[in-house]
Amino acid sequence: MESLPDIGHCSLANFAQSLSWQLNHFKHTLTISVPKPETNIASIYYHAMSIYLSGLCDYQVLPEDVNLSLQEEEVQHHAESIISRCGKALEAGQISAVLLLLPLRVAGNRCRTWEGCGEILRMLQLIEGVFGVAAAFKGELMGIWAEREDMVIIS
Repeated sequence: MESLPDIGHCSLANFAQSLSWQLNHFKHTLTISVPKPETNIASIYYHAMSIYLSGLCDYQVLPEDVNLSLQEEEVQHHAESIISRCGKALEAGQISAVLLLLPLRVAGNRCRTWEGCGEILRMLQLIEGVFGVAAAFKGELMGIWAEREDMVIIS
């Protein structure tokens, strides 16, 4: 009989492999330059889940056959894509802003530029006007950013 940690480990590995396959399989449909609202939110979540799954590999011990870890440049590409697409989604007003909270939180956690963090903060302030819970996301990210030593300024 397997132990509970072994079952959890196996479940996490299966979930990660399944999601990785799905993300890679549908990746080509998510690169449309002028996407429909539902395609845009799918793309935003693709980038957020890519960062999230990479974080699982970066911070947790996973089975040897599961490797979803991304290089820092890839993580930054995903974060920048989230920032850009969320900005476009907010401007278009075609989807509920509350759907952008999780991706902005994920991008904010891994964002390495003050400009990117500033843009995330700006969007969270806009969302906060409609959904007060965005204030908690802002506060948490500002705490993370205040402790960062690896931030860069892009001019």
